[in-house]
Amino acid sequence: DSQAAEPTLLAGLLVGVGLTGLALSRLRGRYELWKWSLGVLTLIVLAAMVRS
Repeated sequence: DSQAAEPTLLAGLLVGVGLTGLALSRLRGRYELWKWSLGVLTLIVLAAMVRS
């Protein structure tokens, strides 16, 4: 059932984007990149809430 797999996929995506953003911000020292990643996370969460 694709409906049941969606929350897991979203959670994985959230973690992946978050960790990638944090890693890049640490490597480059660019706070803007971290804020951008946080913005993407927020959009994904909002989209998940709207769909449920």
